[in-house]
Amino acid sequence: MTAANGAPFPSGRGTGGSRSSPDVAVVGGGVIGCAVAYFLARAGARVVVLERDRIAAEASSAAAGMLAPLAEGAAPGPFLDLALASLRRFAPLADELRGATGIDVELLTAGLLRPALDDAEAAAYRASLDAQRDRGLPVRWLDAAEVRALEPLVTPGVRGAVYSEAEHQVSPPRLTEALARGAAFLGTVFHLGAVVRGLLREGRRIVGVRLSDGELRAGHVVLTAGAWAAACDDWLGTPVPVEPVKGQMLAVSPPPVLAGRAGTLCRTLYGSAGYLVPKADGTIYVGATVEHAGYDRRVTAAGMTHLLGVLARLAPSLAEATFVRAWAGLRPGTPDHLPILGPVPGLDGVSLATGHYRNGILLAPITGELIAQTVLGQPTTLPLAPFSLARFPTKPSPAAALSSTAKL
Repeated sequence: MTAANGAPFPSGRGTGGSRSSPDVAVVGGGVIGCAVAYFLARAGARVVVLERDRIAAEASSAAAGMLAPLAEGAAPGPFLDLALASLRRFAPLADELRGATGIDVELLTAGLLRPALDDAEAAAYRASLDAQRDRGLPVRWLDAAEVRALEPLVTPGVRGAVYSEAEHQVSPPRLTEALARGAAFLGTVFHLGAVVRGLLREGRRIVGVRLSDGELRAGHVVLTAGAWAAACDDWLGTPVPVEPVKGQMLAVSPPPVLAGRAGTLCRTLYGSAGYLVPKADGTIYVGATVEHAGYDRRVTAAGMTHLLGVLARLAPSLAEATFVRAWAGLRPGTPDHLPILGPVPGLDGVSLATGHYRNGILLAPITGELIAQTVLGQPTTLPLAPFSLARFPTKPSPAAALSSTAKL
């Protein structure tokens, strides 16, 4: 396995190793699982991460990496508090990870523009400014001329934009790799290619996991299975209402004729139908579709048509950009689009950290911190009750009812 900076992933401590009982077994090696492992290991816990594929194999490598808690118009409340708390942790965490691992997570801090493309959008965006400022973010209104001066590629029809200087972006694969490498340096053991088949339980307590090639006992199990979290229903004896939500994206490179400062974007453009995210390598990500298509990760003509329409609408001069690549990922969505965090009602020794939907990268630091605090029996920085699995209706699964006292 190779880290984002080209250095090999730590061996011995980082992969393979013995299966002696750890304090915590983390199921899933995406950005959430790696964040949980990192914060637990930093607190002194002995951690094993079980990943069926490779680190960041799924949604964590497909995301755009925006750190934009206001992008989707979240109302004041527990979720916005969670998102803003995580945003504030990114700069110190990026420095910490760079110092510990040598990996630059490419935290780009030019900010984000929400362009209004008609008078109705302009009125709505301006009306929301005071409430956004009250949340502690530096946001201001730019008129059309100011927007075009700041980002010359923005469509000439722009009516103005909200400029949010504190909403940034990172490289999701680099962030996940840095968290994994940092956790490994702190003693976390990574079992790649480990297929988890179920949980070991003694009465109401979870005491480990059942693997395709054996068992691993652990003091606590954290399930960070992303879009596959619903597979844990029978393991837990209660539904985990997470479904895959497909997101298609594409990347383009500005044409040579537009080379130079005025020929590319410096800031993320977040429109009503999609977004453009300029990355450190010079490419521009165009995203993203929202599709309830099961586990279908195909890139489709319809998806590309939509994304090319987003590109033309926000920055029409990029119509001549060079196509680089296209891909799709599966986000873990819940019925209310909020994550599921914390203990599983009715069971001991197991926690969930899943359902982050479109905000997995943004919420990784605060999720890692809160789950580590919960597992270690410490007071949590923010209340987890609004994100508990208990907020959803439950019914015991027949398989779980029959095996409530047996090892799975």
